[in-house]
Amino acid sequence: MKYNPHIFIILLLTTVIFSCTKTKEVNVEDTTFKPTKEVVHPTESNEVKTTVVDVAFDPAYVANGFDFPVGKPDAKGYVKEKSFGQENFLGEQWNGEKGGNKHFGDSVYSIGHGFVVLAEDLGGEWGRVIRIVHNLPTGELIESLYAHCDSILVEQGEYVKRGDKIATMGNASGKVPTQLYLEIRTTIDLPIGNGVGEDTKGYANPTEFIENNRSYQ
Repeated sequence: MKYNPHIFIILLLTTVIFSCTKTKEVNVEDTTFKPTKEVVHPTESNEVKTTVVDVAFDPAYVANGFDFPVGKPDAKGYVKEKSFGQENFLGEQWNGEKGGNKHFGDSVYSIGHGFVVLAEDLGGEWGRVIRIVHNLPTGELIESLYAHCDSILVEQGEYVKRGDKIATMGNASGKVPTQLYLEIRTTIDLPIGNGVGEDTKGYANPTEFIENNRSYQ
């Protein structure tokens, strides 16, 4: 499938707290909002956040390849403390070679060009989370998710480039050890989930995906 610059992804943030519903529209240049897909983000405060997206992808932000989210571009100085599939993990857990909390505040980078569809504190062990949708040259859409961040340096509704600093490594306000949790999702409208599961449909092994897609000619 060839890239179609008129591909649309829809962006709308809806917060539902018990029976009260508030809708927040995010204005993005050259963006048309048509609520067709929902991504549900449950939090620890009986709150359900729903992200619905429809963005006309800027051709300048079509992915040209992918790098690792720490120690860019090759994860130099960092190790995987837990791998995809290990203990039913749906992503990867990264920390610096020194281990412990010595890498708290280290830089986290976008793995590729894309569009930020979520950048907020979801609470609980997720902590501050960023979700970025990437448009591949084939027209296929994938999503990268970065969790447990200490600080978020991007906003929902903005484009990012491969290697842009988007966050710093954190510990979900002390609820987990210092780490970056990374997921790559081949289905972009999945709920936030809990990071583990036997069913890996809609998820990709992050390291394998990045290594197999370092550069598009």
